[in-house]
Amino acid sequence: FFDYPDGARDCEAVAVDVSNLRVLLLNKRKLPLTLFALPLFPQEGKVVAQKIADLMPPPRYERGLEAEYGESAFFIGLPTGMDLSGSRLLVTTIRNAYLFDYMNLNAAPIEVNLPFVGQREGITFSNYDTDVAYVSRERKNGTQVADIFRIDFVSTTKSTMH
Repeated sequence: FFDYPDGARDCEAVAVDVSNLRVLLLNKRKLPLTLFALPLFPQEGKVVAQKIADLMPPPRYERGLEAEYGESAFFIGLPTGMDLSGSRLLVTTIRNAYLFDYMNLNAAPIEVNLPFVGQREGITFSNYDTDVAYVSRERKNGTQVADIFRIDFVSTTKSTMH
């Protein structure tokens, strides 16, 4: 069991910081987006999540996006997945992904432009190459295939998705 220090939060984006033996949590709806940590191996009793940093939020809803994103337009900037590899913290939203410098969380992230393929749910770096990540999308109607896409980081400012 755990609590947030300032009340309940909606959270889907979770990652493990193996080096510091902690679980990272990024809230979804409340601004500012806040990165919290819990001990990976907590002692007995209730734990209170520790605030690590407020992150620069991805762009939120803008008028006119309904034509491209449908009902998802209202949720395009909400973080739904996250992974950590070394000093790279990767967060996905419905619209794009964002690459943060974990050693300097106050810096603006690099925006990784991704095509709209439905609601993205998870993101992870490859075990073998930190210049590669994979992102999945939610199954339509709970019955179709949950596609997995590959992101190749070709430089610090550009990426591609297959």
